[in-house]
Amino acid sequence: AAVALFMFLAHTLTAEKPFLDPKLLSDPNYALGLVLVTMYGMLNFTPVVLLPSLLQQHAGYPDQIIGGILGARGAGATVGFFLAMFVAKVDPRIGMSLGFGLLAPSASALLIRFAPPARRNFVFSVHQTSIPLGGMVAALGAPVVAVNFGWRWAFAALALGPALGIAAI
Repeated sequence: AAVALFMFLAHTLTAEKPFLDPKLLSDPNYALGLVLVTMYGMLNFTPVVLLPSLLQQHAGYPDQIIGGILGARGAGATVGFFLAMFVAKVDPRIGMSLGFGLLAPSASALLIRFAPPARRNFVFSVHQTSIPLGGMVAALGAPVVAVNFGWRWAFAALALGPALGIAAI
């Protein structure tokens, strides 16, 4: 990886027509996009590193099962990246609704497993209400904050909600 990074940097800084023009980095939108893509990559691929030990040490799964899970995840990621070419031509709200649709069953399974039976109704009602309300507040509030105060304050405002929620827990 270090040699590949060195080769990339050497090519970028010395070639007449580099793969990545260093002038692009002076554009704040491009720089922000790189940061967001890097964060997405970290969020997407970090579980691959942490999942095997978590499944072995805490759940007692054998190596064969873990390999199957990681293989299925890799195949799904490959298909997902391939389909991204076509999904990019579709309204992004469809993808968001699919993401929320896949989130609900897994979150419900976790809530059933960890919520005390006496408080389960309350926990489910808070969970099921907070998802659309949070999305609505973000969709209505972030553009207003971004237009009036700048995009940095919009990100800060969106981070404030989860931070307060974590602090309340």
